[in-house]
Amino acid sequence: TFGSGVYAISPTGVIKHFGEHNGLPNDNVLAVRSGFGTVWCATLDGLAAYDERTGKWKNHANSGPGFVYDVVPRPQGAALAATDGNGVVQLDSMGKLITFKNGGSRTYYMMAMQGEDVWAAGPGTGLCKVGKDTMLCDGKDRVPFGDELFALGSSGNRLVAFGAKGVTAFSPATGSWANISARVG
Repeated sequence: TFGSGVYAISPTGVIKHFGEHNGLPNDNVLAVRSGFGTVWCATLDGLAAYDERTGKWKNHANSGPGFVYDVVPRPQGAALAATDGNGVVQLDSMGKLITFKNGGSRTYYMMAMQGEDVWAAGPGTGLCKVGKDTMLCDGKDRVPFGDELFALGSSGNRLVAFGAKGVTAFSPATGSWANISARVG
């Protein structure tokens, strides 16, 4: 939630509330993703990780990413984060912040997985493949990247980006783009 922390609902219907009162470093959460035994939260103060094995929060807010829009868990307690002002960053398993070399935007709103690859998008960026230490971007002049960007997801073997000016599908395997705005209304 934005302002009330995180709620976890078990398959049996039990609801747990996590907030600043019990270890979450910031109640303003913009994204939650889980993987590799950790639940990651993107907050206005940075990243927070909940270790499902220990039941404890680890605050990464002071590691430097600042305002985080989205997070993608990686193996061994690492995570990628889409930030406002610092681009895409990686928090490694030791808590060290690694920035990516790119000449583009310093703001990314969202990330999506396509196979093992992570892709990021933000205002005017196009789709950016997150490499080991670089970002390769393409399509910044395509719909919807020149205006407001609302969502990025993976469907089948394509990435789909939704924005104020339309919807685009991209196939990483073939490098082909398709404006599907008319098909989705």
